Amino acid sequence: MKVSIIVPVYNSSNHLRDCLDSLINQSLDEIEIIVVDDCSKDDSFQIMTEYKNRYPEKIKLIKNEKNMGQGAARNRGIELASGDYIGFLDSDDYVNSSMYETMYNAAKSNNNPEVIITGLIFTKNSSYLENGFNSLRRDEGKLYSILSNPEIILD
Repeated sequence: MKVSIIVPVYNSSNHLRDCLDSLINQSLDEIEIIVVDDCSKDDSFQIMTEYKNRYPEKIKLIKNEKNMGQGAARNRGIELASGDYIGFLDSDDYVNSSMYETMYNAAKSNNNPEVIITGLIFTKNSSYLENGFNSLRRDEGKLYSILSNPEIILD
C-alpha cells in the first residue's frame, strides 16, 4: 500500500459522498481509505457503510464507541494504516483526482520527506472562490526541510 488516507467523520452527510467519491476516483490505485465515524448523529455512518460495501478492497471503516474528537479519530485511523505514507482529509472536503499520485511521486523523487503539503483552493458549484486567507502559502512546487525551517509547521 502506497498511501493510507484517514478521514475522521462527524455529522458530514451533506458532503461525505463528494469526499469519498474524490478518494475512490484517485489515479493512484494503491491507496486505502480509512473512515472513522466519531459517533455521528446524522446518516454519515450509513453512507460510510454503503461505500465500504461497494468498495471493500479500498475502504476500512471504524466506528468509535463514543465521541472522541477529530484528533483521536485520526489517531485511531493511524493504528490501522498500512501505507508508506499517511494522508488526512476532512470529511467536508474533496480533492483533485490525481492529488495523491502527484504527492506520492513527489515524495519518491525528493528523498522521501516526512511532510508534504498542498495548496488550498476554495470552490463552490465548480467555481473558484476567493478565500480571504492571506496567510495561506502559495509556494507550489517548492520543497522545504522541516529541520531547517521548523516554522513552516505552524503555517
